[in-house]
Amino acid sequence: MLQYKLALIRDVLAINLMNAKLSRVAYHDALTGLRTRRVMEEAIAEEHARSTRNGHPFCVTMVDVDNFKSVNDRHGHPAGDKMLLELAGILRANARAYDLIARCGGDEFVLLMPETPLDVAAAVAERIRHRVESDLTVPDGRQVTISCGVAEWAGEAEDTGTAVLRRADVALYEAKRSGRNRVVPAVAPAPAK
Repeated sequence: MLQYKLALIRDVLAINLMNAKLSRVAYHDALTGLRTRRVMEEAIAEEHARSTRNGHPFCVTMVDVDNFKSVNDRHGHPAGDKMLLELAGILRANARAYDLIARCGGDEFVLLMPETPLDVAAAVAERIRHRVESDLTVPDGRQVTISCGVAEWAGEAEDTGTAVLRRADVALYEAKRSGRNRVVPAVAPAPAK
């Protein structure tokens, strides 16, 4: 009977360990340890609901590495991975304690900034952009730069979290089109009538 109980305990512990590992994979990016896109999307929806209740602004910032493909092409994927890890460290070090950071694609990151107006979010993004430009290089010594799009919740329930994320994405592409290595605040939507 003792052997049976020990085997049962061992199996339960193994299952719990496996569940913890699966949970880690589902909620954290394997390379950077940051949250995943799925976690970010859920957090934005929750923040939208909370902000709608409390009337506080929130912002979403999209961050994309400029010319990332060239890093992988010239120096290989290990160099690209190392750069992404260093960028994740800069994001962690320069975001506020209550901001949520996620890796949402190859070289794309999203910051959710609760209770934050657009000017403050843009200043945080600019601080991160400057830090990346001054501290991050690729193996050939070239500086790494990022482009950022920042959007603020418009203060109305109809302005969904998904819409805020989409405006941040549009602003990110405007930063890319207008020369890269910059922060572009999104244009606020017109108030509902």
